[in-house]
Amino acid sequence: ILGALSRVLDEDRKKSSDLVINILEIFFVFSQYQELHPILLHNKIGFTTMKIIELELKRYNMRLRDAKKKQIDPAKLATFLHNQERLLHVCFFILLHMAEDPDIEWKMTKRSINHLLCETLLRENPFETDILYNRLFAVVLAFLKRLSVYEENKNKMAEDDIVRRLSLFIA
Repeated sequence: ILGALSRVLDEDRKKSSDLVINILEIFFVFSQYQELHPILLHNKIGFTTMKIIELELKRYNMRLRDAKKKQIDPAKLATFLHNQERLLHVCFFILLHMAEDPDIEWKMTKRSINHLLCETLLRENPFETDILYNRLFAVVLAFLKRLSVYEENKNKMAEDDIVRRLSLFIA
């Protein structure tokens, strides 16, 4: 069953965000148990999850561009942001759980997880009343904290100007 779910996730990740969220929530439950991480790795859930994050960050930038041109209804934008923040929250939590293994964390670093986390910090949500917005940033910050233990990750974060981005939250 997990093989079929991972195949559907990989094939349909661009088509239906609701389906993707539901499948990822199943994998999220599995990711909480370290004994099940080999099953997730075998089904390439980490790699697929990173591809989903990349796709969603591109979608976010496109929608924001459309919103600035007044080509999108504010209600639709609010719904989009809510669903996307829910999806990204689950994605980053899956990866955070899988990063408990230092080898997996290293692979994620090689695939630019630092950059994805930093780009997520730049997200803006004019409808900030959504609790998912805050939860998303909490998991991103927890992930950055875990990664910052290693010198090479710290250097990549410095390249992505993470300190300046974090200072925006303090002010």
